[in-house]
Amino acid sequence: MEVICFVGTYCKFAPSGFIFLSMYFVDSGLPTTAITQLKNSLTSSNIEGALLQCKDLKDYVVANQTVLEDNGMATGFPAAIEAHRTSMTTQNELQNSTLNARKMLVDSNKTTYKELYSYISNVAKKGKLVFKGDVVEDEYNITRLLGRMRSANSGGGGEKPPVV
Repeated sequence: MEVICFVGTYCKFAPSGFIFLSMYFVDSGLPTTAITQLKNSLTSSNIEGALLQCKDLKDYVVANQTVLEDNGMATGFPAAIEAHRTSMTTQNELQNSTLNARKMLVDSNKTTYKELYSYISNVAKKGKLVFKGDVVEDEYNITRLLGRMRSANSGGGGEKPPVV
């Protein structure tokens, strides 16, 4: 059984580990609902729920270890489940710290952008007063200014080179 985790996408157990564990449960006459719930949590990217269910599953496997081993389960299977849970926890913490760092950066940028917008608004108001009634007055309209900036970016390459 192998854990495949991709930060930012999804986290799931390789199917072979679940298939074998499910077969051991069925052969032992134990219900497979815990495995199904864990699979569903991993498939729906509910990592926190999957971590709790993984712990519960390991405890259930340990409680029924003798019966499961009699039906073919390897002796170290509970330890493998715990190792995978630890790995998923570590990767989940890494993902959470990355997302938190990104949120802090966005919050920091919001403040800077608000200050910039305030400065541009102030300049635009004064420019409209200075150039009132002139053709240049239109250049101090923030909506038009933003439109001109965006149209320059959507052009796909800036100035065209001179034809020789």
